[in-house]
Amino acid sequence: MKKESFLKLFLGVAVVAALALTVNSCKKTDDPCSGITCQNGGTCNNGSCSCATGYEGSRCETEIRAKYLSSVYTVPGACFSASDLGAIATSGLGVTYILVTIKNGCTAGDLTFTAKVNGNTLTFTTDPASCGPNQYTCTGTGVINTSASPYQITFNYEIFQGGISVAGPCSGEIWKKG
Repeated sequence: MKKESFLKLFLGVAVVAALALTVNSCKKTDDPCSGITCQNGGTCNNGSCSCATGYEGSRCETEIRAKYLSSVYTVPGACFSASDLGAIATSGLGVTYILVTIKNGCTAGDLTFTAKVNGNTLTFTTDPASCGPNQYTCTGTGVINTSASPYQITFNYEIFQGGISVAGPCSGEIWKKG
């Protein structure tokens, strides 16, 4: 009986040791993305978030267009005599679009143009803006300098009515107020 007890003990220890080795070998290696949550459709790659189009930040938490948004911009020496450009606001077209409103751009009210944002640049789309019965289009680009305080955008643009230039070509810098 001693042999039988010893054999049972030996087999029991062997089974426990085999299970311990099996469980240990199933441990996962350290995942660099463990504990990292990327927002707004971003994905974690090797410990860093790769953001979906239109987002930036260490966790993709910020819309790229957010740095452009302001209720008032100051325009020194632009094509219009107004001291304020107006507002840059979100567009319903998605996170890569903004609305640029030019105050006093027409006698019937302000002109609002759509622009597409790609990183620190924006490009005006060809969507027309209305001023009374007239339709205007704006072409051009802008670049934002986020290291300036306040933010500064350099614009080059031209406004057309019926294919004829009515303002521009214009270039200048605008500053985001507060």
